[in-house]
Amino acid sequence: MTFTKRKQMNRLVTGFFLAWTAVSVCRSADVYFDITASQAKKIDIALPLFNSELSEQPELVREIHSIFRQDFEFSGRFNVIDISPFFPTSEKELVNPDFGQYYLVGVQSLLTGYINQGPDGDYRISIRLFDVRMGQQIVGIRYTTPLSGVRSVIHKFADEVQYRLTGERGINDTRIAFTSRRTGNAEVYTVDPDGSNLTQITRNGSINLSPAWSVENAELFITSYQQKYPDLYVIDLADSTSMPLLQGGMHITPAPNPDGIHLALTISYEGDPEISLYNLETKKVRRLTFSSGVDTNPVFAPNGRELVFVSDRTGSPQLYIMDIDGANIRRLTSVGNYNTAPDWSPRGDWIAYHSRRDGVFNIWMIRPNGSDEHPLTSEAGHNEDPSFGRNGRHIAFTSTRDGSKGLYVMDLSGRNIRRIVHAMGGCENPAWSR
Repeated sequence: MTFTKRKQMNRLVTGFFLAWTAVSVCRSADVYFDITASQAKKIDIALPLFNSELSEQPELVREIHSIFRQDFEFSGRFNVIDISPFFPTSEKELVNPDFGQYYLVGVQSLLTGYINQGPDGDYRISIRLFDVRMGQQIVGIRYTTPLSGVRSVIHKFADEVQYRLTGERGINDTRIAFTSRRTGNAEVYTVDPDGSNLTQITRNGSINLSPAWSVENAELFITSYQQKYPDLYVIDLADSTSMPLLQGGMHITPAPNPDGIHLALTISYEGDPEISLYNLETKKVRRLTFSSGVDTNPVFAPNGRELVFVSDRTGSPQLYIMDIDGANIRRLTSVGNYNTAPDWSPRGDWIAYHSRRDGVFNIWMIRPNGSDEHPLTSEAGHNEDPSFGRNGRHIAFTSTRDGSKGLYVMDLSGRNIRRIVHAMGGCENPAWSR
């Protein structure tokens, strides 16, 4: 459900200029591993420098090469072969590569590109992915973008490569929303998964909490105290305008349903916080829980028919699961004296949360049926607020491992950790766009 049509945030224009020539992904490029495997064989991808007429801007060509390399390596799916020292650049676009010379050195996939600058100042970027073994192009895309959009173009094509070769979406062309007090007030920010493009979203000088992405990633739902109460707002990211949805009383921890129609959140009923369902079309609210304790932090399963939430109805905060109508409530966690901030993997196979044990908060994982509970972080400060990336292979979280609470990303092994934002007044409530 969106409240406005999504607007273009820059002048990026994309167009497929050559059709995918293979009958299927499996024919164009072999899928070398099971996408659910934890220790999967990586795909070798050769990465030369882009060809270009921009002899006076060699740093831009090197930056593009570096962004691609970082995106591929952090995905955990590719082994990048830097062939730039062996294949000098030219001023001509490489349309028909000599597949034999790449095949002889064991290259499976080849990515080439060409960049030039038009008279209007915008950059024309053509990028192609080839299957070396089959001797054919898998996909080619031409982009037109200002300099400020070049990084976004590279992220988009890196995700396209991952989708074409593995069948799953990458995380590079996504955003992470979070809150920070860098200005002295709790404001909402967004940032790319590589730490670039940090953008302040709210500027109301109040307390803004719990950002949650709409289904189409065009809006953010937040709780804001700008009218002195924890009210529910929606922000149109195209023009940064906000609109109140529910005011007066307490309306916190919003969570959109994948159906785009419903929003789960916590509403206080005479001082009793309960999980409720808000219909974005009819504007009607339906109460789902009726416990004497605090029920909060609802998150939908990918199927949109179940919710995981936090409740202290039996004493300490623990995780519970219920159906979307409030029925069939069952307890999920029992170990740890403070389990909260759950997030349900887009694949549906895991629920991540943070748990306090021996006085320290760490990120834990558990199956929706209560099995396979295990930690992802340990012995590195306090680690909280997990949020899954859209392919379910990475998790954003906050940590004090480097002092003040910063924003980090890791894979599902708990390794391959990347710091996204350092301190900045303390980072809270990360939410990864899907």
